[in-house]
Amino acid sequence: GAADALVTAEAEAAKLAVQIAELEATTSVSMPKKLLENETSLAEALSSATEQAATFQEERQALEAAARERCRELASLEEQVEVMETEARQSQEEAESMHAAMSSRAEPKASASWWKE
Repeated sequence: GAADALVTAEAEAAKLAVQIAELEATTSVSMPKKLLENETSLAEALSSATEQAATFQEERQALEAAARERCRELASLEEQVEVMETEARQSQEEAESMHAAMSSRAEPKASASWWKE
């Protein structure tokens, strides 16, 4: 009986050894493969995120440049408006002084012509 038990135990141990060896083989093959796949997909995700960040950076720089250009255009327009307002004030002042000069000249003429009559 003891000899049979020993043979059975040895057979069980051999089966277990085979199973352990198979597990180790599949694990050592599949685990690094899985890790490699994960690493690759992580690297791809990182690369994609880096590209997106670069694209966003470029877009942001383009938008900032456009905003600066708009500000320059606006400042230029504001200067033009100021110049036009100044010119308009000068024209108004010139027109008022010409009107004043004409009316001051017109009065003596009128009184002079009235005087002659």
